Amino acid sequence: MPYDLVLKVKGSLVIIQNWFVVTIISICFKRSHKDDALVRIGSTYGGWWVPEWILMDSSRARSAVSVGLGFDVSFDERLLEAGFYVLGMDPLLDSIRSTNHDLAKYGNRDTINAGLWVHSGQAIFYRPKIDSHDSWSIVNSQQTSVSDAESFPTLNMKEIQKKYPKVDANDYLILKMDIEGAELDILEGLCEQSFKCNLLAVEIDSLSLISFLSIFKRIKTVIRTLSLCSQLKSLDYRLAKTEGYNFHWIRNLSK
Repeated sequence: MPYDLVLKVKGSLVIIQNWFVVTIISICFKRSHKDDALVRIGSTYGGWWVPEWILMDSSRARSAVSVGLGFDVSFDERLLEAGFYVLGMDPLLDSIRSTNHDLAKYGNRDTINAGLWVHSGQAIFYRPKIDSHDSWSIVNSQQTSVSDAESFPTLNMKEIQKKYPKVDANDYLILKMDIEGAELDILEGLCEQSFKCNLLAVEIDSLSLISFLSIFKRIKTVIRTLSLCSQLKSLDYRLAKTEGYNFHWIRNLSK
């Protein structure tokens, strides 16, 4: 069998495996609720689902922490248009520059040239396999060369809340993360802190980037993800929506 065809077959099998895993997690934890009227905002590539009751309630102070800006800030722009304060984060300076250019007309926002991690300081980030991509990973999710890695500044959520009081000065809070495999570590830490927000929107790259033959790694990651879902459920989060590997947990919290 030609090598290119082998890669395509393996890729298709990985997609099937991951679809099955996401489906199982959804069956186990997805719950309907009377307040789960969701609307999708942002582009086809960079959009997320948001509870309509958060998006439309302009009488309340609303904040969002958007981690992993990349070069598509259509989601952030829609939140700004709706009256949110938005704090954007990305370790890549080019991404921060692009964000500040694209969102220049909006005043109620800040950007941080750093990655979100379990501790503040410096951390090693690994390059994506394709040079033109911006998906640098703190956990080396694409298994690229250590020699090409670079050090970037990091902040944990407690430090962010301390430095940017607008994050907590709100009635509704959204946390969005697209961070290339580091999400499980961070979410587990947030659960330990009993972190509370209204919408937790996270791409679970930890599931999607596992190679076809890494069976034990896949099993371990699935078990870890199921445990995380249980922890979030114990904190009154409910899994309201999945879209591919994007998971949306909602908590009806009003300060």
